[in-house]
Amino acid sequence: MSSRPFSIGKSCWGVSALLFSLGVSGCAGLGITPPRSSGYSDALARYTQVDKLYVGLETQLDIQAVYRGSAFRRVYMDEYARVYNLSPAEKDKYLAAELDQAKSYEDFILVVNSTLSETNDLQKADSTWRIYLFRNGLQLGATSIQRLRWKEEFLNRFYPLANPWSRVYLVRFSIPPGTPETSSVSVSLSIAGPPGKATLSWKENFTAPVPEAAPAPITVPILNEKTG
Repeated sequence: MSSRPFSIGKSCWGVSALLFSLGVSGCAGLGITPPRSSGYSDALARYTQVDKLYVGLETQLDIQAVYRGSAFRRVYMDEYARVYNLSPAEKDKYLAAELDQAKSYEDFILVVNSTLSETNDLQKADSTWRIYLFRNGLQLGATSIQRLRWKEEFLNRFYPLANPWSRVYLVRFSIPPGTPETSSVSVSLSIAGPPGKATLSWKENFTAPVPEAAPAPITVPILNEKTG
């Protein structure tokens, strides 16, 4: 059996791979899954935003969104590699694929609850809702909205935001070709429709690469001639 990371990923219990067709040989053993690392828990908290949309006193939509920017993807792959016991080569391969995706797309995982199930239909062409992204002030329409049907084990391990009544979506936006690289990015996800609008925002600062120091000159010791 093969497993592949959530890029979007697949667990050893059969969660369908959604973004990549690459395979990883072997799954982690059937021992106890290691506890979630504090680094991943912190990243999940940092990159998750929550908003509620009310109609009267009722919650129309309860939205938890995880921004899968490049920084989150790095921490995610650390955790995935640890859980599934990937080799360093396997981890590097999937991390490279994740970061390559992040150059072309802005991805979000949405966990949505609604008191009216018929309005929890973000993936439908005739949905009540429209989803937009404002990226550094530029408005983008969603490239794709896909409802995810992950196994409970996978959700509990990597996205412990859902309950049995939640619907989970991947919302993807294409970064326009030729968009210049910047030292930071501000993104605001807007979910709007007749009942109202919910907005969730993030800001990511990128660390400038540290230039490699010039190699020190190689010095060859001068050997003194023997005397006498």
